[in-house]
Amino acid sequence: MRALRPRDASARDDALTVMRTRVTEVLGIEYPVLSAGIPVIGVDLVAAVSNAGGLGILGATYLSPDDIRLRIAALRERTTRPFALNLLVPFCTPAHIDACLDARVPVLSTAWGPPDDAAKRAQAAGIPHVHMVTTAAEGAAAARAGVSVIIAQGHEAGGGLVGQVGGMVITPAVVDAVAASGASPLPPVVAGGGVADGRGLAAALALGAEGVVVGTRFLATTEAAIPSSWKTAICEASETDTVYTRVGNLVARPTWAAVSAGRVIRTKAIEAWLGSEASLESLPETERAALADRWARARAEGRMQDTEYIAGQDCGLIRDVRPAADVVRRIVSEADAILRRRASPHEERPS
Repeated sequence: MRALRPRDASARDDALTVMRTRVTEVLGIEYPVLSAGIPVIGVDLVAAVSNAGGLGILGATYLSPDDIRLRIAALRERTTRPFALNLLVPFCTPAHIDACLDARVPVLSTAWGPPDDAAKRAQAAGIPHVHMVTTAAEGAAAARAGVSVIIAQGHEAGGGLVGQVGGMVITPAVVDAVAASGASPLPPVVAGGGVADGRGLAAALALGAEGVVVGTRFLATTEAAIPSSWKTAICEASETDTVYTRVGNLVARPTWAAVSAGRVIRTKAIEAWLGSEASLESLPETERAALADRWARARAEGRMQDTEYIAGQDCGLIRDVRPAADVVRRIVSEADAILRRRASPHEERPS
């Protein structure tokens, strides 16, 4: 990582700093802060993160190719900065990748499977490609496939692609695996899972990563296109109030359930099925769909115990709903302050 330095050396009171890493250089962004590629977050949040200097990522797997083109156009109306669309490898088709590349998406993002085809096509199109992994072996394979940036996702993360290894281990493990992969050039690594503030970014940099992916913290923002009850649930939850289970996916995202469990807030609706996943999986489709509809209505009506809310363990660090730009600025300024204190531990601090 290159050294952090003030935006203007004569203006040390500036709250933001220039934070250059290989991630910012490869992706053409100002700060090494990426939003998680969550389908429900909406174009306004993605644009807000990008406009603040990070990389907003929109989940696009369940969009049609035509809708992908429309979302890219909508994002271009909201930002002139880089943004990304995310595709889940098991569920996307060549037409989805074609739509992204033909529309010249600034960055392509993928997860949940071998990235080889997407990496090859993104390279040919001259478009940076970000891919998420959950093991060191997957990280090395992604590096050899030619991925531009690799996300190492830890067990703390919310949502679907949650690995079995915590972030403090998976991040340096992927960094080491990429370094030993023989790939040229070596792609930088980004840490995902459990990052809600500048302490997470500082820790990721210390572990050898060159940026972070932030999911749950961006769900609790004014721009996130989710019900207010979801944001409230995140702000009221503690770090012990989530559970890693297939229940949420089996009800609301059955195609995901065959690939991965997910981390959600432990509500009564979730607890009712814990330990009975086999029975849930065997429900007739009409009954499962009816249950999903009941959950959706409960979420819209703010009945927080009667539904599912995706969230990571870092919900215990989140207590308010903020604009996305404020989240980006705080993460960067807090990380910079931490790193400066560590670099000059004997420097006199203000009382």
